[in-house]
Amino acid sequence: METLQLVYWLLFVVIVWYFSALPGNILAASKTGLPMVISPVDPDTPIWLVLSSMFQPQLEAHLPGFAYDWIKLTIFGWEFRERWSSTIEKLGKSFIIVTPGRNAIWTADPQAMNDVLLRRKDFLQLELASKMLGLFGMSLTASDAETWQRHRRATAPILNERIMAAVWQETLEQTQEMIDEFTDQGSSSRADTNEAIEGIRIIAINVIGSIVYGSRSSWKQTIRREGAPTGHSLTFIDALSTVIDNFIVAVFMPVHLLSRSWMPMPAQKLGISMQEFSSYAKEFIAEQRTRSETSNSLLGNLVRYADQHKLDSIQTKSSLYLSEDEIIGNLFNFTVAGFDTTATTTAYSLLALVLEPQWQEWLIEEIDKTDALHKSSDYGNVFPASYETLRLYTPVMHITRRVVQPQTTPFSISPGTSIFIAPSLTHVCPEYYGSDSLTFRPSRWLENGTIVDPPKGAFLPWSGGPRHCPGTKMSQVEFVAVLRQTFSNWRLRIAQREGESEMQARERLLGLIKESQPKVTQQLRRPDNVWLRFVKREKAEAVVVNSSD
Repeated sequence: METLQLVYWLLFVVIVWYFSALPGNILAASKTGLPMVISPVDPDTPIWLVLSSMFQPQLEAHLPGFAYDWIKLTIFGWEFRERWSSTIEKLGKSFIIVTPGRNAIWTADPQAMNDVLLRRKDFLQLELASKMLGLFGMSLTASDAETWQRHRRATAPILNERIMAAVWQETLEQTQEMIDEFTDQGSSSRADTNEAIEGIRIIAINVIGSIVYGSRSSWKQTIRREGAPTGHSLTFIDALSTVIDNFIVAVFMPVHLLSRSWMPMPAQKLGISMQEFSSYAKEFIAEQRTRSETSNSLLGNLVRYADQHKLDSIQTKSSLYLSEDEIIGNLFNFTVAGFDTTATTTAYSLLALVLEPQWQEWLIEEIDKTDALHKSSDYGNVFPASYETLRLYTPVMHITRRVVQPQTTPFSISPGTSIFIAPSLTHVCPEYYGSDSLTFRPSRWLENGTIVDPPKGAFLPWSGGPRHCPGTKMSQVEFVAVLRQTFSNWRLRIAQREGESEMQARERLLGLIKESQPKVTQQLRRPDNVWLRFVKREKAEAVVVNSSD
């Protein structure tokens, strides 16, 4: 009996301790003047962060409605599930979530978002975000203040036009390799596959491997996971993709623990992959330094910058150079940003064009017009499809900031409060995008043949202010190249199951999209269940990939 009483007492103490900060948080939240949502869950808890999105369907299905309402806005990725729902309509564009941890202001107000993003010295990177983005070393996206300025100076010049030309050509070649594999080198007039989503990810990771690290792999080689080189247990691409696919676990679980023999095999592979990535990156850096001339990859450019400034830094006692860990940290962040966001945007765009074939036909017509003029065109007429996908399926659901001094935007913010900028909510707000804001309609971006600019702050797929994504142009080039190479010769359709009507197939695909969950970015939960059909276009001349394209 005494043991049971002790357990009850300890449980009571833990509960009191856990909720001890809640009354103070409620008082602080009331001073902001924003609508409040009170939740018993601290969303910054690593276990909750990892597991809540994984088991969200089960939580929604089995918890009583009132209990799920208490926690639903603390589950990572809630913005995609709620969209501009009655819940958000009731709360408004800005509100504050009060928890036993720290308060979190969420805003979809363009004025507030723009204000926060412009004032980088007042609104700093959230500690948790810095930890995640600094997984392999300090980097541009993980840093603040003077450190951020140093990294910005080092990385901004390397994303030049020569890099963009290489991105374009590599993406065309990777896309063609994928299509050839699906269609038996183009000899089939129709081909069904459930590997298209994975195929897009392989294109993106291979482009990153080639452009960022100077390590090229063919599409076929990557999907078949062919042979690791001597001294390695995994290929570079396999190691890199494993870390990215399990990024949140990699952040919170130490490598030495993941690699233990008693851990589950997926955890062991993640631990090995993290070690392999670091080993490969150091080898690539050493190789660049032994060359008579460094390559034009991002790695080569960063190594060149670091070596040029190391001596100057010693002589002048400045710190403009990048250490090896900082080079690796920046390379990994370019990889996460360039791979996951681009692959996600491209995949959702293909699915949207499959679901809305009238827009696919419009896109094909635009591509054909441009091809007829000159195949080296920038294909700017494809951008409306890109913008509309980024609007509806924003890959990075929110941007986080914190303050160390009281700040005022359209509302007051006290220290210890997290700020979540939610462009994914703004992007579907009827006030800015009309009553059909949840509909895929690329023409909303065109007026008399010219791209329309949305209201300031109402379209932020690449963040904004001085910390906007430096890889925006690279992502756009890759996206356009995939669409151009695919639709120049093929149409995409939903592959219907036996006995399934076209409407049933469409509803099945919509259901798979609605199940999407966040990892690093928003992704399909069951990509292998997406069956697409490549249908060859009746066209006199096929597009040939060569150096003149």
